[in-house]
Amino acid sequence: MSSSQVTKKPQGRLAKALATVQQKAAVLADSIIFNVFFAFVIFSNSVFLGMQLEWSALKVDKFVEPAFLVAHLIYAVLFTVEMSIRVTAAGPSAYFFGQSWAWNWLDVVVVIPAWVELAMDFAMRGGTEGTGTSNFRIIRVFKITRLLQVVRSLRIVRFIGALRALVMSVIDTTRQLIWALVLLTLVIYSFGILFTDASQDHMFRNGPDAAMDEHFGSVYASCTTLFRSILAGMDWNVAADALTPLGQLWVQLFNLYIAFCGFAVLNVMTGVFVNSAIKTREKDHETMLQNTQRFKDLVSKVWKKIDVSGLGQLTISEFEGIFKDEDMMAFFDAIEINAVDAWTLFDSLDADRDHLVSYEEFSQRCRQLHGPARSVDLYALKSQQDKMRDQLKSLEAIQETSAAHLNMLLQMTAGSSKINLDPASAVWGV
Repeated sequence: MSSSQVTKKPQGRLAKALATVQQKAAVLADSIIFNVFFAFVIFSNSVFLGMQLEWSALKVDKFVEPAFLVAHLIYAVLFTVEMSIRVTAAGPSAYFFGQSWAWNWLDVVVVIPAWVELAMDFAMRGGTEGTGTSNFRIIRVFKITRLLQVVRSLRIVRFIGALRALVMSVIDTTRQLIWALVLLTLVIYSFGILFTDASQDHMFRNGPDAAMDEHFGSVYASCTTLFRSILAGMDWNVAADALTPLGQLWVQLFNLYIAFCGFAVLNVMTGVFVNSAIKTREKDHETMLQNTQRFKDLVSKVWKKIDVSGLGQLTISEFEGIFKDEDMMAFFDAIEINAVDAWTLFDSLDADRDHLVSYEEFSQRCRQLHGPARSVDLYALKSQQDKMRDQLKSLEAIQETSAAHLNMLLQMTAGSSKINLDPASAVWGV
């Protein structure tokens, strides 16, 4: 046995052991218990940080209480264990540069400063008064990373569908929010220029006016007043009264601004946000996976009930027997399948045309027939119809050509006999 072969055996065993560890770590990281436990740890850590800050507000002390140090140590250990398991399960490259790289780097940014902060806290408690004071500013810098621990609690939304939908909707509407604020700023700025110019001209001619100067004395004051007026930050009747010395024309212009922003701009912005939230909910990957799994569970539950024989197949007679069952009708209504009669639906479910419906056919066809027809379904149907029409035209042309050739052949063989063959209908006539 060569030395290279001896070297390869330990390397192969090591690689096999590492693969086994990674596989077990992946199973653990994907388990519900693991994710729920660390979701609770993250949430409890956020609550703990709030409790510590509340205690600090009531009793200011530059040294951290021992109980808080122990709690921070426990959380740091738990977060380190979680990150280590996830790194082992995914592999370093996939963990730091994979699909969830942002959340993973956030974990790193949270875990490392937590250990540095703990080390500094223990050093302060073990050092002198002067040492603690000199390191206090450094510790305050690392304490800023605690905010990231609170942000990290957003990972909990993965386990709560309704909360995840809200968070994803808020994130997705950020772009619309920016442009909505730009539009609102342009409207407010335009009206602010008008009211500021009119107010300054009036005060220049008639002397200062305290109310007018407070609300419309400058562009900044005018824009602030207009912004607060439409968002219930102030009583807009007060702002309208400040414009009364300018005349009713300016008061009505201000009323027009309130009506325009209140009934048009803000309502349109609300509609855009709601529409964006609905689309985000429909396109959410986790929601789609949950809906698919829920649909599969529903189909499996119904199949277990209708497959009385336990053979894994349904005949047309068995299907007719359970077709009018209330649970079956409720099932078809729930998945939006318009079941006209048993024969038509059975024919739609029977994919291989063997007059038997298996569980695979039942599940697959129910997913395909689920809901209204989509544009891709209509396009596929139109394409099939166009193809069939072209094939029929080709067959018609071939038939006409064959009939013409047959007519010529008959005329040549019949000699002087009067034989006529209609090419269109291929009917003999003498």
